[in-house]
Amino acid sequence: MRSEEEILLVYCRQRWQYVVVSQAEFESIARGGEFPARHLHHLRKARRLRGDLSLLLSNGEGELAEATLLAHAREANILRREKISPRASKVSLYQAVIHPSKLEILVAKATELGVDEICLYWADFSQKYSLKKPRLEAIVENAQMQAWNLFRPRLTILDAKLKDISFPQAATVFYGDWEKSEVFVPPNSWAIFVNGPEGGFSRTELAHLKKSGRPLNLSKHVLRSETAAICAVYALKALTP
Repeated sequence: MRSEEEILLVYCRQRWQYVVVSQAEFESIARGGEFPARHLHHLRKARRLRGDLSLLLSNGEGELAEATLLAHAREANILRREKISPRASKVSLYQAVIHPSKLEILVAKATELGVDEICLYWADFSQKYSLKKPRLEAIVENAQMQAWNLFRPRLTILDAKLKDISFPQAATVFYGDWEKSEVFVPPNSWAIFVNGPEGGFSRTELAHLKKSGRPLNLSKHVLRSETAAICAVYALKALTP
């Protein structure tokens, strides 16, 4: 199986059109079903691409397909399918609920950086916002295509408060704090960053985090919640290649 890097070198440089679909849509296209209307509109109307198009389809779970979309067709012709090597390491973001407009930017940028999982939780200082998961999932899909991210991050909205969350023992857990500590993530491992809301962690939450993880000082300045999350994802992705 080819790696993610090998795929990007071939298709991105040759200017293929990268399209992310659900598993059900992936199988439907392979059986001759219609190309998803949202992607057809984006390619033909929004981007104004004319003529026959070479597509790289992804189900977001490691399976790809080379396809062609003829000029006036509504069906794509699958030429070849393949599975790619899974990522050796994993980065998860546990993010406190913040204002929806800021949260949407955060989700998009974390997806572009290649985060593997986004878990949204309600912190003690979180405001009572209404979250629309379908909209967040659409943002993930668009960001995934923009960045040529071949794996879709899993998006979960947790009902539990932070102090009630038990983190996986297999993961190395970090949380944002002023305190500095040695940052070490073993190769081919799982790293989790826990990020607080605009008001920061409560004393109860901080006590829980100190038992579960280690502090990660991202800056000498006070960062907004969405800025801290983006910086943390970038840093941990760099530490877990």
